[in-house]
Amino acid sequence: MKRVGLRYLQFACVLAGCMWLAGCQSLLPMWEPRLTGTQWELLELNGEPFQQPETGQRFTLLLQQDAHIRAYAGCNQLAGDYQHRSPMLRIGPLAATRMQCPPELAARERQVIRAMEGASRYRIREGVLSLLNPIDIVLARYRVSTQTETPAMP
Repeated sequence: MKRVGLRYLQFACVLAGCMWLAGCQSLLPMWEPRLTGTQWELLELNGEPFQQPETGQRFTLLLQQDAHIRAYAGCNQLAGDYQHRSPMLRIGPLAATRMQCPPELAARERQVIRAMEGASRYRIREGVLSLLNPIDIVLARYRVSTQTETPAMP
């Protein structure tokens, strides 16, 4: 009889532990994407929500393992180098292809380049990459991209 009572007690403790863990899911560390090797899609620029162009091409950023950066800025491909030692991140200078861009798109592209090259730190929280200036002002925010590839460099 004592063994049966002990088994019920063990079962009750396991069940109570599972219920406690289920109630504390927000306290468990969530998976965060890696800075390098993840394709990021622009979400916010200079504190304003960023509206992706209707062309289907997204403003994207890819920091490769070999310290090279590839990005697409709506009209032109961007490439360059970066330096990274958490939480420090320095991007550029960036080179761009020379596609003929509509003036509005070219202006947005210049803003994106300034934000990337102006970053000195980064932070990843809840799946969002934030590029920060030296006084921790957010220059741009990116989320993991739903686009499978950055358009190839011509």
